[in-house]
Amino acid sequence: MIASQIALAPLANRLVNVPAGQFVGVSWVRPMKTRKGVSAVVTKSVRSTVMVGANHDNRQSVIEARANGEAPSENAGLPWGSWVNGLENRVIEHKGAFYVRLYPVQNKDGSPRACKTIFRLNGEIVSKSMLENLCLASEFAESKSFTCYTLGEANLRSVRSVNRSDAKTNLLGKA
Repeated sequence: MIASQIALAPLANRLVNVPAGQFVGVSWVRPMKTRKGVSAVVTKSVRSTVMVGANHDNRQSVIEARANGEAPSENAGLPWGSWVNGLENRVIEHKGAFYVRLYPVQNKDGSPRACKTIFRLNGEIVSKSMLENLCLASEFAESKSFTCYTLGEANLRSVRSVNRSDAKTNLLGKA
């Protein structure tokens, strides 16, 4: 698939147009996987600062993981889907759906920058513990260290600049 032949959702399109390596604030919402017989609507909302358009192979954490044997010595490619031509390192197409690739930002000490996570049950904010009996155990796996986020374009809710000069200006032009 070629970049000029796809129509991305407006927020995904904004991310595609952010210069490579720039940090942005992103929020997304996704349904959580529930146990059989649960009819409640359970969602997870996340707000995080991410880097856009990075080349995975050039990231310091990947270089170090390959050097110490924690990762394969060569990139094995995407586990599913394929890069959209002209949007490599940004957009993946899989079975007709589009996903944006983003990278979590680390603090100066190398620790991952915290994400803000909100859980909802039928639209009401609830604690994580209230959902543990409703959702699959995999939804609450011990803290993971993500090397990247691959987000469905339909799950994106906002994209905000994190530059100090325009921190209050949404990349869509809204304050």
